[in-house]
Amino acid sequence: DPFRFIYATRPSSGMAILLRVFKKLREKENRCKLIICGYTIYESFEKDPEFNPWLPFFKEEEGIFFRGSLSKKEFAEELKQSSLMLLPNSDPYGENACISAIESQAAGTPPI
Repeated sequence: DPFRFIYATRPSSGMAILLRVFKKLREKENRCKLIICGYTIYESFEKDPEFNPWLPFFKEEEGIFFRGSLSKKEFAEELKQSSLMLLPNSDPYGENACISAIESQAAGTPPI
């Protein structure tokens, strides 16, 4: 699906930027879908101070599908079904070895 994108990291790695860009993409092409995966050390995403503020937005915004934590097999399938992994980064120093980007490349899904 050329309109299916995935984001698979912590919200602090550019979530705010991504959601602004995705909203503009949806305005131009309403078939766009964004799959959001992540991980948490807390017992739930609701208790994770980084994810919790975003959860209501994920439920309200059309085209966004929050998958939460996935097994490696489920994550690999999500990657294979997506056309791009979107990885905006608001860190001025950038990330030099993003595991999600490496996993994405291994699945044949280009990270941008």
